[in-house]
Amino acid sequence: MKKLLFIAISVIATCSHALAQSDKPLTIRAAVVDGWTGEALENAKAFMLSNNNNDTIHSTKSSLWSGRSRDDMVKYVYVNFNIPKQPGSYIIKAFAEGYDTVYTTVDIDKIGARENLKEIPELEFYRKSKNLGAATVTATKVKFYMSGDTIVYNADAFKLPEGSMLDALIKQMPGVEMNDDGEIFVNGKKVESLLLNGKDFFKGNKLVMLNNLGAYTVNKVKVYDKLSEWSKFAGVDLGDSEYVMDVNLKKEYMNGYIGNVEVGAGTADRYMARLFGMWYTTRSRVTVLGSLNNLNDNRTPGQNTAWSATTTPGDTRTKMAGVEYNLNGSDNKWEVFGDATVQHTRSFTRADTYTTSFHPDRRTYGTSFANALSHNLDVKTRHTLMLRPENKFYYASAFLNYNNTDRSSKTLSGTFNSATEQLTQALLEQIFNGSLSSFADNPIYTSLTQTLTSGHTLESGGRISSEFKIPHSPDLISVEASGKYKRQRHGDYNLYDINYNAAGNRATNYQFINNSPDRSWTFTAGTKYTYVISEFTSIDIKPYWVHTSTTKNSYLYQLDRLEDIGIFGQLPDNYKSSLNHDQTYMSRQTDDQAEIYLHAFNIIKLDNDRKFTYQINA
Repeated sequence: MKKLLFIAISVIATCSHALAQSDKPLTIRAAVVDGWTGEALENAKAFMLSNNNNDTIHSTKSSLWSGRSRDDMVKYVYVNFNIPKQPGSYIIKAFAEGYDTVYTTVDIDKIGARENLKEIPELEFYRKSKNLGAATVTATKVKFYMSGDTIVYNADAFKLPEGSMLDALIKQMPGVEMNDDGEIFVNGKKVESLLLNGKDFFKGNKLVMLNNLGAYTVNKVKVYDKLSEWSKFAGVDLGDSEYVMDVNLKKEYMNGYIGNVEVGAGTADRYMARLFGMWYTTRSRVTVLGSLNNLNDNRTPGQNTAWSATTTPGDTRTKMAGVEYNLNGSDNKWEVFGDATVQHTRSFTRADTYTTSFHPDRRTYGTSFANALSHNLDVKTRHTLMLRPENKFYYASAFLNYNNTDRSSKTLSGTFNSATEQLTQALLEQIFNGSLSSFADNPIYTSLTQTLTSGHTLESGGRISSEFKIPHSPDLISVEASGKYKRQRHGDYNLYDINYNAAGNRATNYQFINNSPDRSWTFTAGTKYTYVISEFTSIDIKPYWVHTSTTKNSYLYQLDRLEDIGIFGQLPDNYKSSLNHDQTYMSRQTDDQAEIYLHAFNIIKLDNDRKFTYQINA
């Protein structure tokens, strides 16, 4: 009985809500932008007139929608009109200082019971032709201010050395912290994405923009919660925003191209070279970059009090090249963007160590010579296409990551009864091999450790989705599918050889580990219905299915069991006979999972532009 009563109350509440919705007026919303640059116009005004008798039924000033960024490139400003929920034909007359007047016709046919908002195509303004007079420029030294819930930093208010890059600017901004890996925190909150004019730039690698974009090109840096494409398509906040830092260029750098070339050489055969070039308009961008160096360090002198000439011993040489693009349709109905980077790193390290150990009755002396050489090739590419026809949104993306690693290391060490400051690596090798008899009674033991690793990882995948607005309703429905494939193959040689020289004993452990095949793939498909209760409240219902298949084998061969172990790093012909069955495994796993995901989101507006947000997931 209680359950039936609950259902009845729910139905009554839903019906009451629907009736309340039907009493509301219908809001007509149109974005106002500069037709050439695509920038929002905050000083626009508009009137709506009836198409039947030409009477003015409503007028309004333009208003910033929720203080948020609707479009990736610029914030959008809207004019809003409230009209009765009934069919009709209307004319919008919009004007802004310095622009030609804009007229557009709006025909309202059918209106849904819960339909309270109707977005129409943006109003594009084009400047009037006129002769320019003298201009007076007044500089401001305000470093940052708040615009709604957005923090805005004024780049010109910061004093930077000539030739500084974006990283130097960000490190000076109040409340901002940045580590050597490019992670940025604003007032303790981590920035998830770094944008250029509202667009992704080499997504997932903030260092590319930080190290290559000149600080002199930056006008403002904005920090805000960026709505997802899904929320922008819905026209309401669905609780899936991300915290971003948006770097806005100066107007003189909004159309054209820029380039930076940097070359340097130093002592100890140190060198570096860097190339950065970007062609761009307000709706398109193509970037190329490249660099090579053997500096072992990416920090900049004078910007970090802890800066030193090198952070790691040895010699690290890095070569990198990349290309990035972002293209938009003039009506913002389509967008395609992506990037590709190739990086090769060669690293050689060497460490010579001498130690002294103090015992109650004596001292022992240790010597170690270690070196390692590694080559790492990393290739990454991703591409995305978005289509925005009326009341629809289509999304398709694909990515590929490839990594190839080769690494070898060798450590030769020994412990002796007498001091060994004059001992060289060549002499220690002779002692280990027993060919230096004059030291027969001196060493306690000597050891050799060698490793050799070679392998690659390939990962690729993609995602497609389609979103639709329910006709004459604020609700949305979407379908999506995604897939991901990953393959790894690695082979490791590990040798540990210890020689107790004085006792004449020797112990050897020589292994080869083959991790292949090691692959997995995942396929996900589902649909989602978003029930929009109000501008601040929504409920998602998402049934989906996930299929996962994994194959993973690992074979361990104990090569020291063979009579002839051969040359280190090469497999003998009969290596399969040394298989260690206890340390070898093979696995196959297939998993299918079907679930229904429920997400409820709500925003409660407080005083002084504050808000309280909570979400419920089940």
